[in-house]
Amino acid sequence: MVLLTKSYPFKLVKFKDVTSNCLSVVLKSACNQELDIAFVYNPNDEADKISNLSKALDKLSSNWCKNQLIIGDYNTSLNSELDYVDCTQDPHKASRESLHGVQEDGLFIDVYRFLNPYDLSYTWKVHNSQKRSRIDLAFAN
Repeated sequence: MVLLTKSYPFKLVKFKDVTSNCLSVVLKSACNQELDIAFVYNPNDEADKISNLSKALDKLSSNWCKNQLIIGDYNTSLNSELDYVDCTQDPHKASRESLHGVQEDGLFIDVYRFLNPYDLSYTWKVHNSQKRSRIDLAFAN
């Protein structure tokens, strides 16, 4: 679900289900700038995560909008030193490599890490534990 307030400076132009776990919306500003956003939820299955991300990227690349974001719950983090606390296993290596590939190809950057290169911040934690990680990410082109 995507909610926009009346005071939001963008108008919803169109939306589309890319996959059962990915919604794409196109917003237009008052000066006619378009913003294409893919909202992604990725389950724990590695193959599903990689497929979901690939379909979101294909959808975004097919409309040639110059302002693009991919926002969502990736159930993986990018940097084992900065994005994890007390996590001993790495069950999401393949999806992490896929996300790194998106950045290495020069397509998208991790917005939070670009603005905060060394900050520690987490979007998920285990109750009554030190275990936490940054699994919700926003990528911009």
